[in-house]
Amino acid sequence: MNKKKFIIIRIFGGLGNQLWQYAVGRALSLKYKKRLVLDISYFKNPLIDNPKGGKYKFELNKFNLHKDTLIEKDCYNHSYRFAKYFLNYLPNKIVNIFFKDEKFKIKKFIFEDDIFKKKNFDKLIRNNKTVYLIGYWQSIKYLLKYHEIIKNESKPKIINKQVKEFIKNITTKNVALHIRGGDMSITKSYTDKKYYFKIFNFLKQKKTKFDFHIFTDDPIYAKFFLRKIELKNYKIISNTYNFSNIEEFYIMQHYRHLAINRSTFSWWSGYLSNLNKTIIFAPKFWSKRTKSGKFLIMSNYLRTSNMILM
Repeated sequence: MNKKKFIIIRIFGGLGNQLWQYAVGRALSLKYKKRLVLDISYFKNPLIDNPKGGKYKFELNKFNLHKDTLIEKDCYNHSYRFAKYFLNYLPNKIVNIFFKDEKFKIKKFIFEDDIFKKKNFDKLIRNNKTVYLIGYWQSIKYLLKYHEIIKNESKPKIINKQVKEFIKNITTKNVALHIRGGDMSITKSYTDKKYYFKIFNFLKQKKTKFDFHIFTDDPIYAKFFLRKIELKNYKIISNTYNFSNIEEFYIMQHYRHLAINRSTFSWWSGYLSNLNKTIIFAPKFWSKRTKSGKFLIMSNYLRTSNMILM
């Protein structure tokens, strides 16, 4: 792989978004034979880039990333918000002023709007030695050819004894339910109680008494929501055990039934699960404008997946 050719991708947001950005960057680096660079300078100044006050941390270094992946902490010295709204309209010579490190000699900045212009997107990457990608890049079509590679590199480096023991004790009667709180708890959610009622009705047909394991970033909101949906036989794993964010993410991948919601965190748990055996419940609508099928549905691409849209 030519070390003078790079695909640089800006890493920002929570774990789910970081995994999307790495996975797409990795797939493109393999396709175009360029070295992958992760620009993590977003986390250097989170109060500017992240209005939530630095809630997010860079977590990809805890995964088995490919050994040739470069991680740059000081590649970019201005706010992503500026990049998002202005860099796309400026000439490259001016854009490069905002980048401290000259060793990459960025030739082209590519924004996620190009995701829907495949021919143009391919041409931009192929014809420029070093490109810089800015966006969320949430489209499974980029991962298809490299699914196994990305899956292997998205495993945590360290899996402790407590996590292994917990996974060992998961039974087919346990259902993993992910409830996202935080900002989602105060916005109009499309994974409301009707979504969960549909899941419960589906499971009732199996005539098995299921126990629900709740995973959440907001246990207080989760308790409130569980009262709304009148769920009785559950245990909030996030409240009961002292698992880290990544440990819970890994544990969720080992259930026979997994209910995700409008969260890239839980989507990735489903994507990295055993697609031959896991039944994944997912909301039909991911946002006001986007049906899950636009980028989410695994079964159309990975024929072994059992995904049920609710």
